[in-house]
Amino acid sequence: VDSRLGPIQTEIDPAARQALVDAVHTVLREDVVYVPTHVQPLVWGVRDGVTVVQRADNFFILRWVSVDG
Repeated sequence: VDSRLGPIQTEIDPAARQALVDAVHTVLREDVVYVPTHVQPLVWGVRDGVTVVQRADNFFILRWVSVDG
């Protein structure tokens, strides 16, 4: 795969470049086992008097937090 990445970056013919990308994709799909080494868990919590709009992508926006009292 590494030897095919350089030519992809320098190929100016769209059809030839797509053929190179397709070849790399085929190698990755058929020959390489992908094992995720990290899965980021989403941490959620609740408390009386605190309201938070929690995004599913775990991006925390402070202005979406309100504390009563």
